Amino acid sequence: MTLIQVSRLLVSARNREEALLQARGLSLRSAASLVLTEAAAISLVASAVGFAFALLLWPLLGHWLSGSAQDWLPTVIQTALSAWPVPVWVALGVCLILSSIGIRALRSSTESQRKSLSGRKRKLASFGVVAAICAVAAVSGWQFFLYGSPLSADGQVNLLAVPAPAILIIVGAALLVLLIALLAQWRENRLAGSGSALATLAARQTARRIGALAVPVMLLSITAAATTLAAGYSQSFQQSQIVGSRLTNGAAVRVELPQISVVERAADVQDLSSVNLLPGVTASSRVYSALLDSKDENVTFTAVEGATLTKLLDPSYPDTEKLRAALQPENLDEDSPLIPAGSRSLSASFAVSNGNSSSDRNFSATIWLEGHDGIVPFAVESQPLPPGQMNVGPLNISLTSSSEPRRLIGIDISMGLGFGYQAGEIGAAVTLHSLSLNGDASKPLSVDKLRGITEKSPKYTIGNDGPSVQASPTATGNISVRFTTAAAAKQTPLALVASQAFANSINAKSGDSLTLNLPGVRIESRIETIVQALPGSSTALAVMSDLQRFQRAEWQRWQPVLNSNQWWISSAQPELTAQQVKSLAPSDSKISLPGNSISDQFAGPGVVSLWLGAVCALLLFAAALFANILATARVRDGEIAVLRALGVSAADQAKGRRQEISPAAVLAIALGTGIGFAVSFAVLPALVRATLTGTNGNTPLLLEFAWVPLAITLAVELALALLVNSIYSLMIIKRAKASPTVQDQL
Repeated sequence: MTLIQVSRLLVSARNREEALLQARGLSLRSAASLVLTEAAAISLVASAVGFAFALLLWPLLGHWLSGSAQDWLPTVIQTALSAWPVPVWVALGVCLILSSIGIRALRSSTESQRKSLSGRKRKLASFGVVAAICAVAAVSGWQFFLYGSPLSADGQVNLLAVPAPAILIIVGAALLVLLIALLAQWRENRLAGSGSALATLAARQTARRIGALAVPVMLLSITAAATTLAAGYSQSFQQSQIVGSRLTNGAAVRVELPQISVVERAADVQDLSSVNLLPGVTASSRVYSALLDSKDENVTFTAVEGATLTKLLDPSYPDTEKLRAALQPENLDEDSPLIPAGSRSLSASFAVSNGNSSSDRNFSATIWLEGHDGIVPFAVESQPLPPGQMNVGPLNISLTSSSEPRRLIGIDISMGLGFGYQAGEIGAAVTLHSLSLNGDASKPLSVDKLRGITEKSPKYTIGNDGPSVQASPTATGNISVRFTTAAAAKQTPLALVASQAFANSINAKSGDSLTLNLPGVRIESRIETIVQALPGSSTALAVMSDLQRFQRAEWQRWQPVLNSNQWWISSAQPELTAQQVKSLAPSDSKISLPGNSISDQFAGPGVVSLWLGAVCALLLFAAALFANILATARVRDGEIAVLRALGVSAADQAKGRRQEISPAAVLAIALGTGIGFAVSFAVLPALVRATLTGTNGNTPLLLEFAWVPLAITLAVELALALLVNSIYSLMIIKRAKASPTVQDQL
């Protein structure tokens, strides 16, 4: 567009010279060769200067984006050898445009031909161009919205979809020019009957010369729209990348423990109270994460403490409330005996009867408590039970101090009876006599609600002396029984939250059942809700549960209770927390923060290129507008002289001319910004998603705008338009003062 306007300026500037040369016998072929020579000189010089500037700028820009030092001269030589076709094609294109418009002007040798070119044919051609652009925009936009991004899943470029954002902006600007033309015509009709001659003249000339103003107005609207798109893309990508990185990390700080362990004793339970005391830490959670056993895809399973999710996750994560509601810890009912805060020990008495009581037996017990720190086992080391002894205890089991009460969910008894039993034979009967706190028999815990069960036969009996259970030994002569409440033993499906991608992959919906296959663990579960993305996973296929529910589900199924293998920490000072938590975590732990690798690879060049494009569009607009006013001022020399001769002062003429460009510039910026917002809302989610494809499939998309750079750029555009308009009015004043009035002629 700028080239077309510059070529028109060249044609206007040499009209008189060509007329004189043709009067002296200059042929059309000679004039055409002169135009071609002029166009070739301009295009070659411009392309060479631009290419040299790019070669000098490229090493500096590359060093700024990559942060690595590069040798200047080898980089320039390498870039020049690889990019030399670019200035060649640019020079050929510029020369073709300049020469074609100049030769076309030569062929319209008469005034009537020039009028016909600027009359109905030009209008038809303009509407044809707009229609063609709209058709191309429809095809490109259709491909863009059909596939959701300019890139397909396999990384192949969709050539029809790639230019969709730019073409949508251009077609919006073209329609904007038509709108301004209609508004100018309407304004001319409204002012035709008014008494203001200057206003009527300005509106009429604006309407008639909308073709001359079309290029700068269109470029100005494209500049405003491109600036808005750049502001939206840069901010949206940055925020989505940050949120996606935090989402992948799980929280501000993630500590990956060296190995997965099993909770067998109280010392295995990880205490994060010291972590919560670190400066800036607002919440922390123990987390278990592993890949599900799946043949086709890698599906991430994560168990996190649901009560901490509100404080743990990034505030920009949109589904925190859904996760919190679905992953709330399930409190036990009052049937489970309450262990008050501060309890130091628990005493238990048992009775064991078996048909082979004359042999030595090994007896061990594990008491399982559940509280704010999850499931905590307290074990009694295996001890011999002499032949003939029936009563065991009281066993004193030390408890770790807790600031909050816990509930007793079960007591596991393991005993070795020796060999000599047949399959299915009752090997022993175990009875729980009593429970008391801190060795004080005067304060017993009620055992009425406890029931004795075995893994294979969950039947129990209640005797006068307490709950009792009969167990058959294994081939090695061991029996295992458990005393628990009905609520604690009830096996309900584990509540899950699934990502949308995982639900789509298995064609599941909320309420569907699912079997979790983890290493050594198989649990029936149910999908409670589906969200777009889940934290803590680098893949889109993921499921999540509450850690306490998950560990209880393992315990209910007589499976090893897997310990957490990660810590998630929410902190206002992540870097400081990452440094300080090293002393609290195991030595081989890996501490990670939300990274910026995506930004290093793409966000820098991508965002910088868009802002450079917006700035270059602004420069093109300035060049086109300045060329426009030069051409317009030269064409209007005759009008200026006539108006001056009729007594219209130079200041009045300048005032009227300013009204030609200023309203169009303000309207173009306002509507161009609107076009930019419309295109941004339409295409930015797909663009950001395409950019993040393959780096974090579950990244949520946040549409935001960099308001400060956008406001500054729009202000510069408006100031530039007003500055050029002021220069235009000064040129009119200068030309008007040079023209004599009627009184001067008299």
